[in-house]
Amino acid sequence: MTWIASADHKEGRFCPNGLGVDRRAASQIDMTPGAALDRGTPMLETRMSPNGKPQVLFGYDRVFPWSRAFSIQAIPGGGITLVHSDHGDVCHAALRWRGIGRADVIRISFSWDAPSGWARLSLERPEDSTVTSV
Repeated sequence: MTWIASADHKEGRFCPNGLGVDRRAASQIDMTPGAALDRGTPMLETRMSPNGKPQVLFGYDRVFPWSRAFSIQAIPGGGITLVHSDHGDVCHAALRWRGIGRADVIRISFSWDAPSGWARLSLERPEDSTVTSV
């Protein structure tokens, strides 16, 4: 496992060899045009929106060479929703924080392994050890 990207509101870094790895090292991902990332885990840590409106945390939308989209949104009340579409096939998942008290800071991870045919969406609070997944 390696980190290939990191971003915040000030800057972003991407390295197909892995962040902090020698530039001559082998690439961890296939960078040829049209290649898919078969496995991965984007992880987001954020504060919930104070205005009670849905908030797009991560979004991707592409039309060429085929139609696909992916988004993760924070929803009022401490929940998240994920929507993924590919060639008109749509899958989605939603999680609501079931912990005690407000969920101001949340950590979200979406893991997938396409060759094995599984994916998992997880929501946690960094202050707690409880994780909710679907």
